[in-house]
Amino acid sequence: PHQVQRLGIGYVPEDDNVFPNLTVEDNLRLSIRDRKPTQSEALERALTTFPDLKVAYKRLAGTLSGGQKQMLAVASVLVAQPLLMLIDEPSKGLSPLFVERLGDVLEGLRGTTSVVLVEQNFYLASRVGDRFVLLDDGKTVLAGEMQQLVASADLQQRYLGIRVASGED
Repeated sequence: PHQVQRLGIGYVPEDDNVFPNLTVEDNLRLSIRDRKPTQSEALERALTTFPDLKVAYKRLAGTLSGGQKQMLAVASVLVAQPLLMLIDEPSKGLSPLFVERLGDVLEGLRGTTSVVLVEQNFYLASRVGDRFVLLDDGKTVLAGEMQQLVASADLQQRYLGIRVASGED
């Protein structure tokens, strides 16, 4: 894992994504790759982005809510300033407000970090993604530019089960 991080790859798993017996501060500091001034700036940016973490800075991560743990997991990857972020189901069980904030954070990575996002929340995925791959039973059923999927009510209905309301309903 340490070699993967040194290559600039960050991973946010779906579950069990923090060290529960360490404080928020310790979780974040463990993720810092180099002791450069930019790392302390990255830490401050993460705490500004997720103010709940600043309030809970000295608390054990295991005492955080599910949403706060997810914030901590994302922030831990962000302080490492990865070139590639792999993130699995980040919106699972989270409030719409946090999903919106997470979308802002992931959109803000454009141009500096590539993001591979596994997500069932179409709104979040369409906000963040430039390209998409739809899987069914582990097989690719459709892939292409995200705008193609966003613009097609038929594709959304067929592959995602999203019924787009028309003005006639």
